[in-house]
Amino acid sequence: IPSVSVTQVELTRDAKQATVYISLISINATSGDPELMASCLEALTQAKGYLRKQISSIMKLRYMPDMLFKEDKGLENTLRVHELLKQIGKQKKADVPASTETSATPPVNAGAVAAQASNVESSTAKHIKE
Repeated sequence: IPSVSVTQVELTRDAKQATVYISLISINATSGDPELMASCLEALTQAKGYLRKQISSIMKLRYMPDMLFKEDKGLENTLRVHELLKQIGKQKKADVPASTETSATPPVNAGAVAAQASNVESSTAKHIKE
């Protein structure tokens, strides 16, 4: 199991369940290996009894919540938006010289790329609210 980072913890109102969002800390973490993440989530789920015991020895709580582990896709979505914005920037630079001289290349549809970036941003916001 690679190193993981706990990025967020959400408690239910009655504090009986905690949703723990994690992200992988590795060289290839940005590639989004679903099998590696699935194995990490499975290993954390199997070790949650041990983790609850360790946390309860540090934190004095009336009740130690049950933990549900989920993947945090915030970094992945942020990197995707960044790449889309870089594409838009490159396309705008390519459009400026094309407007001053005639070119055989078709015009770039920057609106479609901007729509993709907007969709990724809205899914990131939705994920954060959940």
